[in-house]
Amino acid sequence: MATASLKIRLGYNQVLDLIRQLSDEDKMKLSRELKAETRKIKLQHLLEVFKNDEISLLI
Repeated sequence: MATASLKIRLGYNQVLDLIRQLSDEDKMKLSRELKAETRKIKLQHLLEVFKNDEISLLI
């Protein structure tokens, strides 16, 4: 079965209008997905900040 990919550009207000049309349940699902994505981005950033090739012990 072939899958198709579609890319469209939407502005923030257009996305917000679409979200407002979702059911409450779908809005909650979207909220959980956005929170998970945000945690992932923050963790990746944190790992980059602390990425270091040298190991040193300060005693």
